[in-house]
Amino acid sequence: MVIVVTVLTVALALALGTEGVFEPGTFHIKPFVTIAAVPIGFVNGVLGGFVCSRIARTRTPVIVLVCLVIVLGLGEAVVRLQRPDPGPRAANLSFAEATVRANPPSWFAFTHPLVGAVGILLGGRRDWSN
Repeated sequence: MVIVVTVLTVALALALGTEGVFEPGTFHIKPFVTIAAVPIGFVNGVLGGFVCSRIARTRTPVIVLVCLVIVLGLGEAVVRLQRPDPGPRAANLSFAEATVRANPPSWFAFTHPLVGAVGILLGGRRDWSN
């Protein structure tokens, strides 16, 4: 799941470039990129849930994975809300450096883990993995 998330995210970032991902001169992510990340997170959740259910003999590990995604994802969202604004973005900043300081919208920070959790539940259905 991590490999798929990374590949899709990097492919999107490389296709758009730093200026295509971020609003000019800021660390705010453009709405198109944020919206595109939602289905990517859902698909990756489905894949992760499917793999988890194929490895596990019971549904419990799938539920544990959902709980981890929700708790860690919402925890990260709360931490992001408490971070100070990173200020203006320098023109010569690398994409990796800009990503570390990225400032996604609050709704996205809270929605993304929930979308992933729904994907995990769907992908982790036992009747699909038999």
